[in-house]
Amino acid sequence: MTVDEVLAKFDEIHPPLSEVELSEIDANIQADSPSDFDECYAGILEELKPEVIDKLLTGTELEKALLRFTLGMSIRNIWLWGGQSGVYKYFMSNGVIHPDDMSEIILDGFFNRLNGEDFDLDERIYEYKKNVVISVLTYVDNGGTRIK
Repeated sequence: MTVDEVLAKFDEIHPPLSEVELSEIDANIQADSPSDFDECYAGILEELKPEVIDKLLTGTELEKALLRFTLGMSIRNIWLWGGQSGVYKYFMSNGVIHPDDMSEIILDGFFNRLNGEDFDLDERIYEYKKNVVISVLTYVDNGGTRIK
């Protein structure tokens, strides 16, 4: 599938939010919540102790995975559940509809920045949409069951 075909199929599966739905999200945004990814990254750095950041950079793969899991849950629970942040609105308006997926994307970007690597948010959201489309098409191809 081409990029355009993937995005069109994604919009079939998850139609974009209407202006009314977006304004409902606006009404719930809390003033102290992050409004963009720079604020997310700054907020994470502000909350993490230096020894935790060191573990994220130099720890074992198991330590990194456990920290990533708990950090992801915190991001989801504090910033994303309930739709009360600008970054939640950003994700919803770009087709990322589940807070777990949102926190995963935030963490991907955070870890890339922490390690001095680039992070292309648009590309990451496209990959998310492509994976949703592939999952749905695989489900349909398998007659509505996850495993054939």
